[in-house]
Amino acid sequence: MRIYLALFLVLSSHIMFAQNIPFSSIHVEESEYYKDHRLEIYSIYPQRVPDIGSGCTLEKIVFGYHTYWTGNAYLNYQWNLLSDLCYFSYDVDPATGMPLTIHEWLTDPAIDSAMTNGVRTHLCATLFSGHGTFFSNPVSRQTLIDSLIALVEIRNGNGINLDFEAVPAAYGSDMVDFTIDLAQQYHSVNPDGIVSMAIPSVD
Repeated sequence: MRIYLALFLVLSSHIMFAQNIPFSSIHVEESEYYKDHRLEIYSIYPQRVPDIGSGCTLEKIVFGYHTYWTGNAYLNYQWNLLSDLCYFSYDVDPATGMPLTIHEWLTDPAIDSAMTNGVRTHLCATLFSGHGTFFSNPVSRQTLIDSLIALVEIRNGNGINLDFEAVPAAYGSDMVDFTIDLAQQYHSVNPDGIVSMAIPSVD
């Protein structure tokens, strides 16, 4: 009985401790890693892998992220198996709404290749911290909306994707209001434009 009680106490303390560790998604971790290392890997995929789905026809939306650090990995994408390609990312400055960087959104050949193959393209906006700063500033919010719409229109893209992670519950309604505002303004410019969001599987 003492062994079971000791085991229960150890497991309980581990669970309680684990709940206090801040969670970072793979998007956050890889974005931080490649921002610091700024690796150039544009020749990592020298030849195309064999097609495994050349006879397939899409019946669903298949939405894939292309991260700026994957370089020419798009040469191996089986475009017939993708409906949407989302470019990662426009890194939001929470104080201004302007981009800290858009990486190569305006020039990345992955976007051109997607368009050539009939795949819709989207620009992903990322905000991993500073949510209170951003949501409390109407100018920053409008600047971000204006910038995203302009960049997507310049590139003849099809949509805007929001990847705002670890948004505190206190800003939940602000997030909803911002998303509605973005969608309404974008649709006034492009009625067929798509606004999407990366959301956690668990709230």
